[in-house]
Amino acid sequence: MADDFRTIEWEALLPEQDQKAFDEAPPINHSDDPFAVPQADQQEADSIQQQIDEIKRQRLNAALVSTRIRSEFDKQSLRLAGFVVPLEYHADNSVQSAFLVPYFGACIHMPPPPPNQIIYLQFPPGYKVNDIYQAYWLSGILSTQLTENEVATAAYSMQVQALSPYDQ
Repeated sequence: MADDFRTIEWEALLPEQDQKAFDEAPPINHSDDPFAVPQADQQEADSIQQQIDEIKRQRLNAALVSTRIRSEFDKQSLRLAGFVVPLEYHADNSVQSAFLVPYFGACIHMPPPPPNQIIYLQFPPGYKVNDIYQAYWLSGILSTQLTENEVATAAYSMQVQALSPYDQ
């Protein structure tokens, strides 16, 4: 069954613009002496670097809430590993809808991943997710449909066709 689906990594879902913002995020300044007064040439260089870092921070902040998607994944049969955050259940306690997130605790603890790193899942009746601490492989048809609710916003959705425990 896994052979029918192309396996992708989470980074593949990020548009180039967002990936670049994460890759170029400015470093956190842990200066030994935050009150040191730089020399005149160094002050100018520092000022320019601060402006560059501020632009990078703005791009990073935009990427952290981005709903931009990779349209080439729309209606594709894909397989992806992640953690299931159940949202709704069927009468038999099987999962009806959930979010798939790239790391444990996402969507339960703030802040959630960017919307283009969250997939809204729709399960047919009967799918049990017995352990939310377990990573799973999910296979299905991915779409670029935006889903918003009180828990999080997902830039992608998937009609789940297969679920199995994650194995490396």
